[in-house]
Amino acid sequence: LMNMQKQKNDEKLAEKDLLITKKDNEIISLQDEIYKLNNQIKNIQQQKRNEKQLYQQDDDIIPKHIQLEMAELKAENQRMQEELNVLDADFFEEIENLKYNYSVAAKKVNEYEKKYG
Repeated sequence: LMNMQKQKNDEKLAEKDLLITKKDNEIISLQDEIYKLNNQIKNIQQQKRNEKQLYQQDDDIIPKHIQLEMAELKAENQRMQEELNVLDADFFEEIENLKYNYSVAAKKVNEYEKKYG
């Protein structure tokens, strides 16, 4: 009877050992995946740093006259944007009213021309 109980316990222990081995292998596989992903993250971060350095070096690469022209265009763009910001919803509503009134007036002119020739 004790022998049977010992054999049963040994079988259970072997099953548990097998399960532990499987889980250990899963852990190793996941750790490998984490390692690979961390390397990918490091590579992407390095690429971003390299790109940032490239853009910072652009000032040295772009000729001065082009840099000046770019600065002038940026300033002009800013001025134009400020001018456009004045045109609010009321302005566009007024335009729609004027278009409607013009349309009504044009119809009346056509009616008068037909009526009075």
